[in-house]
Amino acid sequence: MFKVISDLNKKLQNLTLSNLKELCTKHDVIISDDNLLIILKIIQDNPVGIIDSDFHEILLKSIRIQTNHEVSRQFRSIVEGEYLIQELS
Repeated sequence: MFKVISDLNKKLQNLTLSNLKELCTKHDVIISDDNLLIILKIIQDNPVGIIDSDFHEILLKSIRIQTNHEVSRQFRSIVEGEYLIQELS
């Protein structure tokens, strides 16, 4: 299990803006590049927010604080649907 989490963490660290934007587009989530860059930084600084569902709310709160409520609401479907995890697995 540790190996899986470690591999996923590495993939999250290598995630790019274009990867994140493509994923959002695939799931009909439209967020500006500026806000996606902020989200990308938050994810890379604290990947447990994506990896562990117990931390999803903390991740979304960080996104809300650093962007706004609407961006957090839009990104919620990506987090709760675990689309990013599925994409990287």
